[in-house]
Amino acid sequence: MPTIVRNIDNTRNILFSDDFNRADGSIGSNYQASSGSAIMQIISNQVYTTLTDSLQVNCVSTGSILFPADQEAQITVAVSNNSDIIGPAVRVNPTNGTCYAIFLDTNIAGNRRIIRINGNTSTTIGSAILSAVSGDIWSLRAIGNRISAYRNGVLMDSVTDNTYSSGQPGLFYSRGNTGGSRMDSFIVRNVRNAFNYSSTGTRGRIIGRST
Repeated sequence: MPTIVRNIDNTRNILFSDDFNRADGSIGSNYQASSGSAIMQIISNQVYTTLTDSLQVNCVSTGSILFPADQEAQITVAVSNNSDIIGPAVRVNPTNGTCYAIFLDTNIAGNRRIIRINGNTSTTIGSAILSAVSGDIWSLRAIGNRISAYRNGVLMDSVTDNTYSSGQPGLFYSRGNTGGSRMDSFIVRNVRNAFNYSSTGTRGRIIGRST
């Protein structure tokens, strides 16, 4: 069972991590669904959604931990198939349903890029077409107005966008097929030195430093 830990991993600056190694069902109390979304589900220690034809965004609950604007969200692609799009998200505003995310699956299609989301509308802002296979580690980093996507630690695309300046890290899913795409090993990193937090809840692992 994941637990909350009040110390800092100085090597990797991990502030929150979740391996989803628990019973099938709701993703848990340390997460909340963005406006217009439903809470994601765990199946076989991986994350997916049961809903189709909508943009689903979950973030670390604002009641669990508050993150600085400069943040990095990372997921491991557990399974990737055509038409079920997954990815990490940053600067999620759960009330307004806004964030930045990466659209990922095995397709090499025009909208598989860095995306800006507003409710159920997505706007492509990235220039590089992105594609994922099972086992890939993808991260999305927000520093100031730079939004950057990394695959297995290698920079794949970086864009400037001034639309969203704060919010929570999270997970993105758009189910258009079978729900076969799955995410694992959600990690949030601090990309600045200063960090303040408060924490509650019983799902996910919080690791933090307070200034």
